[in-house]
Parts: sequence; C-alpha cells; structure tokens
Amino acid sequence: MRQPSPTIAAERRAAPVSPRTGRVATPRSGEECEAQNGRRVGGALDSRPNAPPKSAGQDSSLPTDVRYERQRGQMAFPHTTLNARYIRPILVDVSGPTRLLNSAAAWKTRSRLSDVGATVIVVDDGQQLRALVASMRLDPYCSGNHQFVGVVDANALLSCVGNDCRKGPGWQSDLLRMTKRGIATLYASDHVYFEVYEHLPKIARWSKVPVGVLRARFEANYLPRLRFVTVSTTDVVDPQVLAISDPDDVPTGQLAKLVAPCVVFSEDRHLRKPGLAPEDWRAVTGRAIDLIEAAANQYELARTANHGISLPLTGAIELCKFVGRRTGLSPWVIAGVAGVGVALYLKSPERRKTAGKYVVPVIQTLGQEMNSAALQEQRGLRGLREVMLPGTMQPSVKQQTAIILARQREPMLAREVQERMLPHFTSELIPTVAEVRNVLKDSSEFVQPERYRWQFGRLAGPWRG
Repeated sequence: MRQPSPTIAAERRAAPVSPRTGRVATPRSGEECEAQNGRRVGGALDSRPNAPPKSAGQDSSLPTDVRYERQRGQMAFPHTTLNARYIRPILVDVSGPTRLLNSAAAWKTRSRLSDVGATVIVVDDGQQLRALVASMRLDPYCSGNHQFVGVVDANALLSCVGNDCRKGPGWQSDLLRMTKRGIATLYASDHVYFEVYEHLPKIARWSKVPVGVLRARFEANYLPRLRFVTVSTTDVVDPQVLAISDPDDVPTGQLAKLVAPCVVFSEDRHLRKPGLAPEDWRAVTGRAIDLIEAAANQYELARTANHGISLPLTGAIELCKFVGRRTGLSPWVIAGVAGVGVALYLKSPERRKTAGKYVVPVIQTLGQEMNSAALQEQRGLRGLREVMLPGTMQPSVKQQTAIILARQREPMLAREVQERMLPHFTSELIPTVAEVRNVLKDSSEFVQPERYRWQFGRLAGPWRG
C-alpha cells in the first residue's frame, strides 16, 4: 500500500481522533461542510459542484448564489415555496435582446445551475429594475405611464371657462379634455373655489357672455373634475413657497410642493417667478393633448393591423370548413391543398412582384403612421417633463402621505397608504402605520369620507351663496 507523504502524515498526527469511530476527525467550518454536502439556497439544497469560491472583490453582503450569478451580469433569486418539478425557470438576458428559455436543459446549460428551486433570473438588481420602470413613466408615483397630477389656479380656470362659452356649447378646453381622458388629476386650494365665483362677473364683461352661462358651464364641466384641498400655511418652510410675494398665492404654492412632482397651471407672476408654474401653461396642456392623441392613434393603428391580419385568416378558415362540409373532405386537407396552390402561384418572381406591389405600400403606410404617433408621444412627454415641478429629495411623513393619496381614486386605510410607500421611498424615510395615522388625523389636507378611510382633498358642489 502506498504510504502518505510526510506532510499529510504530520497533519493526521496533529488532528484529533474521534472517540466513537476511532478515525481522524478533521475539523471543518460550516461553509466547508456546505461546500461538500451541498449548500442551502433559500431553504433548498443546491449541490452545484463548480460554484466559484468567495473572493476579496465580491460583495459579502449578498448571498453566495447572488454573487455567483452577478459575475454573469445577472442575479438569481431562488423560490422555495413551490416544488421545482412544476416550475419552468425563466431567463432574462441583459447582454442582448430579451429571451425566454423555457427549456430546462437550455436553462441549465446557459446558467450552469442545477434544476433546484424554480430559480428566476432578474436583471442585475431589483431596485435597478424598479428604477428603470419608473423612469419610463411621466410620474413615477402614478400607475399609468402618461398620468400626472396638476395644481390649478383661479386665473387658469376662469380663462378656460370664458373661452369655452365664447366658442360654443360643445367646445372643451385642453385643460378639461386631459382630465376626462384620465391623463391628469387636478387639485386646487379652497380659496380658488371662491375666487372663481368672485371673478365671474369680470369674465362676463370681457367675453360678452352672461354670468349665468359662465357659472353653469363651470359647475357642470369643471367642478366634477376638481378636488379642493384645505391647505395649511402655518408650517411653510420651502424656499420656493417663501419666495411668493402675494399671500393669496401661498396656498397654491404650498399645495404644489406637497404633492410634487406635479404641473402648476397658472399665469400668475407670483407663482411663475419662484419657478413653481411654467411660463405658458396653455402650451403645457397642448403637450398633454399630444399624449392623448398619440395613444388614440396607436390604438387605432394596432386594431387596424390586427383586423388586416385576422380577418383574411378567419375568412380562409371558414372557407375551408365550408368546402369540407360540402365535399366531405377534412378541412386540413383542403387547407393543405390551398397552401400548395398559393406556393405554386407565388413561385414565379413576376407574380411575387405583383403581390408585393399591393402589400408593401400598406405595410409602409402603417409603419409611417406608427412612427408619427410615437414621435407625437415623445414630444408630449418631453414637453411635460420640462415643466414638471420636481419632488423633494427627502419628503416628510405628510408629503409622502399626500403623494400617495393624491394619486388614488378611492379612499384608503392608513395601513394601505404605508404599504404603498414601500416601493417608492427609502426604508429610512418610510413612517410607521401609527405615524401615518397621526398625520392623517392632524392635517387639514386629508379628509375622511368613511370610517377609517382617508382621501386627499374633496369634491365640491355648486356655491349657493
């Protein structure tokens, strides 16, 4: 029998002997035991033999499998609550176009992972993925890509009402159109409500429209689209709000900073000078209409293309079924014969050229229209992003609560508000449910329409004064 080397023999003499088995008991760390017997990955055992050892350059705060996959530009998150035999892993490749590898064999070869545990590959990092999705939206806190929050001043509402009445009963301003299509949710301070009624006689003299007609148009079309907020101005600390020289405009500025990011629709110089409102709010509403029209055009083009493909295909299928019933043959046989006939007909280059003469222009026209709609959409997004009032980097508990509730259509519990904060704010800033509940009770901006449920602002009916 071959003798061990002197070095190995010395190590064995120094190692302790197990009293139960009489064998040399080599001490091993927990990591070494897991490396030999298989590591636990999220509760499941991973017996991968070729996992790279931990190096000094790796992030020790990440699990071993996450570091192992990050070397390939990916991150693995094992799922252990379901049986691996009933789950087909999905791979998102960040090095090129997205690919879905539904084959277990291809998955194992691609990632060098075992078949354990329904491992899902996510692009680089969960926070980076959420940041990428949020960057595609106009407002990162809204659920829709094109939705945003607006704050309206009295002069913008009076101008819209006067123009609507002068241009006819069916005319609607861009400010009103963007709210009806769900693009914008508009808020106003309580003082705006009374200012509109106070200045309607002045608009009547300017527009040559009776006050009753102006008032009826405002109450029928605009009041249902506005939420009025009782803004507290006792704790104003923002420099932009403090720079407002007219005390009447402070509530509007404070409201805008409370729900930002948002767009302020006002032509008041006291709001434009501190940078709260854009120079031309009417051009901003035009950018919102660009988004509405682009979305409508894209929908119509997609439906046209779908019908252009599906209707001929559906007609051909029904024709094969009809001929099959008449002849007694299988519709599959008839479809196969028809396919062979089409192939033989298009075998000639001249015939293919003739068919392309009618098909290619249609495809080119659809492509040009889709490109035009995409450019219009980008123009609208770019125009709104340029004038949108940015949010605070470290929002207070009141601001976080207002940001969440201002973008909800239904009242919410304090617990639901706190849960909506989790994906949007850092863990250091997120308050507890008790803190959210206290802010809701102590702030005048939040209204309780039903027991335990809260909303931001409220609807208002016609003034009977």
